[in-house]
Amino acid sequence: MEQNLLRRIDAFLKESAMPPSVFGRAAVRDPRLVGDLRGGREPGIEIVCRVEHFINKWRADYRAGRVAPRGDRRTRAARAARGGAGMMMRWSPAPPPRSSCPHRRLGRLLARQLPHGLTLAASTLRPWASASFVGARHIFPCRFAADEAIALVVALRSRLEDSEWALPGHIVADVAVEPGPEPDVLQIEILTVED
Repeated sequence: MEQNLLRRIDAFLKESAMPPSVFGRAAVRDPRLVGDLRGGREPGIEIVCRVEHFINKWRADYRAGRVAPRGDRRTRAARAARGGAGMMMRWSPAPPPRSSCPHRRLGRLLARQLPHGLTLAASTLRPWASASFVGARHIFPCRFAADEAIALVVALRSRLEDSEWALPGHIVADVAVEPGPEPDVLQIEILTVED
């Protein structure tokens, strides 16, 4: 997972012309993030969410014309262009407003909603962004006894459609219950959008 994240970060650094330390500080308040990931650090789900949020937010702001690739403004050439070749310039963007990743909380809330006989398996998270929204698709596979499939799907769909999801800073936009890759697996997909 960290190699995929590292590839996305490297592509973003090239796209935004942002130095790795500035990116780490702005995304997760850790200037050593990119170096540590290149050295083999395993990021947690919250770090992945924060990084994806920062990248998606920056790209949305870029498309809206609120930010531009600026490069490393601490270089001598940048200082000389501004007329202050001997003066030290600090480039520290304000940290983006971020709400915590709702994946774990969503998993706990979902576990309370499941009917008897369903158990959650390892879940995954796929961050996404559109022109005006930033969010994530949360995928929760559930195992059950094969003879109860149709009754469980119907009961689960009606129960989840009527549920209230208490996710501070996020809104549940869509809930889907679909058959999984195996006959004894249901897949629950929940789409959240940042509020």
